[in-house]
Amino acid sequence: MSEPKIKETDSSLEITANDPRPLESILDALARQHGWHINYEDPRYGKVDILDDTAPSWLKEHPNGPRAYMVAGGAFYAKIPVDGYFPDDPMQVLPALIEAYNRSVSGTVRPDIDECAEGPSGLGDS
Repeated sequence: MSEPKIKETDSSLEITANDPRPLESILDALARQHGWHINYEDPRYGKVDILDDTAPSWLKEHPNGPRAYMVAGGAFYAKIPVDGYFPDDPMQVLPALIEAYNRSVSGTVRPDIDECAEGPSGLGDS
């Protein structure tokens, strides 16, 4: 899948992703770009969120064999208000992002942010 797009304007962040796990790809991109430490866990997915990804050739030879499944995922878009600059504090972005994501899926994601980390390396000055 392609890298999520994060467009900064004077008043908002426009975030677009198309991925089986769009929130995970966005959080990974934000973590890389801004040195944030974000732990992510998928929500519980319902049957409508899971796709059978078993190869037709496998099914032909093993009609009762095990199957491969994947998360359906797909396109996701969020527009998050900001005050003219990209916030240094992830808590100014992540709650709105996660709220938008939770409205778009059947599960619920809760952020776990390492607020003790300093700088891009995540290592303090100790």
